[in-house]
Amino acid sequence: MEDIKAKVLVCDDDKNMRDSIRDNLEDDGYAVTEASTGPGAVAAALKESFDVILMDYKLTDPSGKESMTGIEAIKQIRVKDTESQILMLTGHASLDIAVQSIQESVYDFIQSYFVRKALRTGSTHALIFLISWARISGESPHNYVTLSLTQETRD
Repeated sequence: MEDIKAKVLVCDDDKNMRDSIRDNLEDDGYAVTEASTGPGAVAAALKESFDVILMDYKLTDPSGKESMTGIEAIKQIRVKDTESQILMLTGHASLDIAVQSIQESVYDFIQSYFVRKALRTGSTHALIFLISWARISGESPHNYVTLSLTQETRD
């Protein structure tokens, strides 16, 4: 039996993004659970514990209406789970989101643009590095990862 590196919850309303992240992480030995909505992520986190949670900021429900934000889901998850390292994926980076993320103990956040670009080109080493780093380190690798993803997507 192959060793599992970490249990990861991926919450994104974009099925293609979830599938791509899941496929890449599973190929690298991670156990992945998916959620498409904030309430789905909260339910998964209440059911089992995760080492890392990748949370999209802006979530919609299946009908296309805005659902709870990733921050709202994180607030509910943090009531039970204070140990998971949470990484915010956002295409809507702003100072307000950064402050809210810090207030909710989000480990780091990265723009979805870089993740999408890396997944399209098959250059996911930086995303996998970020998840691994979140598991074993107290330091934020944000600058390294953003630089790596930008650099990898140019190649």
